[in-house]
Order: sequence, then structure tokens, then C-alpha cells
Amino acid sequence: MRHTGIGPSDHALADALLALRAWERGHIPLHAPQISLDILLQVAASAARHQPARMKDLHLAIGYSQDRIREVVHHLVADDWIELTADARDGRSKFLKPTARALRLLEDYRAQLRGALGAIVTPRVEVA
Repeated sequence: MRHTGIGPSDHALADALLALRAWERGHIPLHAPQISLDILLQVAASAARHQPARMKDLHLAIGYSQDRIREVVHHLVADDWIELTADARDGRSKFLKPTARALRLLEDYRAQLRGALGAIVTPRVEVA
């Protein structure tokens, strides 16, 4: 199937994504918002699986350099988005955990995703 143009659903999707991006700019940590969100999502996903997130894992999962990740993590820790602790067995390894502030942000983000995309990605059922 060949796409021949932009239809109403394409406009609705674009508008929804633009609204979501505007919300992100106002709510996601302002120091490097995209990498900050990537880090927060990885850390929260690890916490949800009851597996500690490690600095090394972030580098492998999201593809930024270790130096860049370290820089952004430093800002996220300073701004109370994530906690950074040393591994008790190996002081060189660092574990990351989302703070309550980060978890509230992710709940708000989930609500924004539902609101922005719900009508577009949820098929409507016509009742006769």
C-alpha cells in the first residue's frame, strides 16, 4: 500500500505528538531533556523489574557515551530525579534508582501519553 498524502488522522497524530512534545519541554528535566527522559525511563524500568540500574547498563541501553551519561546523571541526582548509590560489594559500580519525584513525573507522563494518543491509537467501535 502506497501512502499518497496526509489525511485527517495524520494531522491528528502530528498534533497529538506536538502537544506531547510541548508537555515534555515543560516537565522533563531541562538539562538535556531527551537523554534525561531516556535515563529516567531506563532507571524506572529497572526498578519495576527489581533489578538495579547501573551506569554501564545505561550506556549500553541508550547509546550515549559514558561521559555524556555521567554528566546528565550528575544533574539528575543534583535535581532529585534519581538516587545514585555505590554497590556494597564493589564500590566502583554505581546503582541508580528513581526518586519519588521521578515516579510522579512518569505517572504524569503516562497520563499525557494516554490523553495525547488515546483517541488516535484506540480504534473506535461504531455502535449500530
